Amino acid sequence: MINSKTIKVAAATGIIAFLSLSAQAQGFYAKLGGGYNFGLTSYLAYSTTENIAVTNSGVSTSSMKFEPEKFNLGQGSTAGGALGYMFNKNIGFEVGINFLNGHKNIYKSEKIFSGGGSALMPSSVTDNTSKSQMVLIQPALVLALGLQKFNPYTRIGFVVAKGSIENTYSYSDNQGNTEEKITKDFGGTGFGLQTALGLNFNLNEKLAIFTEGTVNNLTYTPEKGEVTKLTWNGQDLLSPLKTSQKEIKYEDEATFYLSPQTSPSEPRTEVKQRNLLHSLGLNVGLKYNF
Repeated sequence: MINSKTIKVAAATGIIAFLSLSAQAQGFYAKLGGGYNFGLTSYLAYSTTENIAVTNSGVSTSSMKFEPEKFNLGQGSTAGGALGYMFNKNIGFEVGINFLNGHKNIYKSEKIFSGGGSALMPSSVTDNTSKSQMVLIQPALVLALGLQKFNPYTRIGFVVAKGSIENTYSYSDNQGNTEEKITKDFGGTGFGLQTALGLNFNLNEKLAIFTEGTVNNLTYTPEKGEVTKLTWNGQDLLSPLKTSQKEIKYEDEATFYLSPQTSPSEPRTEVKQRNLLHSLGLNVGLKYNF
């Protein structure tokens, strides 16, 4: 029969072993890594090609070709890191900070003149480009299986975004004329949810390689806009512009006055636009346990 002294010894041994495992599993850690986000939700735009045939008498015929282009403002490369703390081998909390360098989204508008009466009508190409640049702050709860070598885990939390969306309009024609206009939408804070499913490959007690797939459900609504560049044939046209011509204040509701007009010394108002930066991502990197 097992006596009480044996039970006490076994219980004490179990408690000591449990505390030892917990002490080894808990503690601070740091992560550094990078990856790529693939756009999950797309805006649809169209690249167009217009062919215009002009006769000597000025009569013209034209045809228009449309090609769909997908805009993914959440798509692009990412890099950053995180600091975290494991309360035990299964539960922890971390805060990640990553930089999103958005993929360039482009759609074109091309106009092609041909025929004997087209000499004074320049063929032209217009490129419209949009890209995002965001700092992503990601606090999350970490749930891990706590295995020794290959340790699967999941992260569940929020994403807070600060940054801007840059839009570029670029025009050129076959007579040598060029125009470039760059606007930046910024201000405001984006919010969303983020989850990840990952795997730590523990090289030793201190160092691990991690890889993870992520899902970000992020919406960003800028509060301000500004024209940062405007040129015609290389000549600066931005400096002479009044404040109302180059600065925008986005509001939930906007009223447009034909008379009297907005004060030239104040930004004009426009209605806020939500930008979806939803994405699926893949990250790899190193994890160090302190």
